[in-house]
Amino acid sequence: MHSAIGGTLPVVGFLALILAVLHWWPGRGPAWPALVMVVLTVLIVVQANAGYSRTLGLHVPLGVAIVGTTVGLFSWSIFGRDFRRSVPAPVAPDAPAATP
Repeated sequence: MHSAIGGTLPVVGFLALILAVLHWWPGRGPAWPALVMVVLTVLIVVQANAGYSRTLGLHVPLGVAIVGTTVGLFSWSIFGRDFRRSVPAPVAPDAPAATP
């Protein structure tokens, strides 16, 4: 099972990279998720090769780093943008009060 997941994960990483680029370029989102996905996709390929070659000194720490980065990106995609949008813009002290 571990080997099957390791074999499909590079494909999933590449698909996530495509989505991150689409979010950035035509979607006018920030560029940093696409850059993180480029690095993450390369690291996933290195991770799979390290696992197949039984280089556990690289495979295990790299797997932990990949999972942590993935959780961070997932958390940002779910919570990060909503929190920024829910905060109202500051009002200048000399601005007239808005009437409803």
